[in-house]
Amino acid sequence: MDWPQDNEGRLAVASAECGVPAEVAFAALSRVERWPEWYPDMVSARGSLAPGRPLRLVFRGGRLAGGGAVEGRIEEVIPPRSVTFSARRSVLVGFYTFRVAEAPGGGCRISASAFFTGARIPLLTARLSRRVEGEHRRAVEALAACLDAGC
Repeated sequence: MDWPQDNEGRLAVASAECGVPAEVAFAALSRVERWPEWYPDMVSARGSLAPGRPLRLVFRGGRLAGGGAVEGRIEEVIPPRSVTFSARRSVLVGFYTFRVAEAPGGGCRISASAFFTGARIPLLTARLSRRVEGEHRRAVEALAACLDAGC
């Protein structure tokens, strides 16, 4: 995935390791409707994992707290390695990527990154990227724990 060329963009990254093979972790990522089981504050997710397909995510909390419905689309899928989707909220566009890679000692490493671009990036993204980085950290840790437990 080529990130949009925007010198005002901001990146948030998090990762965690788990004891399952990368293919098992990617299979969990490919079930969009089950993302709320491990992504913090996500209430529902609808969409199919195919580039260009629409995606609808609903989060807990009011709009100012990052809650409500978010419309997006699947941008890129590289089985069994990565899923990238975009979502727009007001003037910001976020590109989110979940990656899976074999870990050196066995199992795999799951990472999540988010790149934000939009008209008000300098005003909004420092706080937003910190919040999303925290959400991503909790999400990959929860997914890793879920996979280790056999979900």
